[in-house]
Amino acid sequence: MSDIVVPKKNYLVAQSNDLIDARYPTPLTLNEKKIILMMISLIQPNDEEFKTYTLPVKYYTRLLGLDEKTEPYGYLRKLMKNLMQRVLEIPTKEGWLLTHWVSNCELLRKKGEISFTFDPKLKPYLLQLKREYTQYQLANVLPLTSVYSISIYELLKKWEKVGQIAFDIDDFRISIGATKPTYKKYAQLNSKILEPSKNEISEKTDISYSVETIKRGNKVERLVFTIHKSSKKKLSKKSSTNGE
Repeated sequence: MSDIVVPKKNYLVAQSNDLIDARYPTPLTLNEKKIILMMISLIQPNDEEFKTYTLPVKYYTRLLGLDEKTEPYGYLRKLMKNLMQRVLEIPTKEGWLLTHWVSNCELLRKKGEISFTFDPKLKPYLLQLKREYTQYQLANVLPLTSVYSISIYELLKKWEKVGQIAFDIDDFRISIGATKPTYKKYAQLNSKILEPSKNEISEKTDISYSVETIKRGNKVERLVFTIHKSSKKKLSKKSSTNGE
């Protein structure tokens, strides 16, 4: 049986830290990323198996901010088809697990609904999470307008309790999917991703951050992020629990 559950803004996105560290040969688009996080928010802490979830098409159109002139079924069919083809590479103790987010999706045009199920390989990373996981309110990511902002937000939420985290700059670029050659130049990475994301995350989420660069000669080699509670948005007690 399918469960029709429409996510609310205070729903939690909870996922294993290994899933946050997953890499994508083909980076996700902003709407693909938001759809995934919305789907994750439907999972309940006591779920032992994945369910088949069914959502109204109108919820997707609101979530994605589709124009009224857009034909939603054609757009969503293409989006879900692309999403099902996206490979994610999850780090494991033995190496890497290569899998997909969604195992199947059904567009029920007459009912105005979409059904989907997660790939079974994702069970250890989304179900019955007890340790080494991160969670936050769905409302923190829905307003973000860049997939890089969402990726940076998730990385920093993972380390929020620690308060600071350093990344080798090349590893950071890979982690957030900034793989275009132009982003190998720090000036471009900073002006196109770091500064806009810092401003957006501070304005729209429950955290803010500052970045310090560590150089060797004239080349930036590491980024040190200091994470702060945002004073612009009241944080729910449930939204920053980390299982580490």
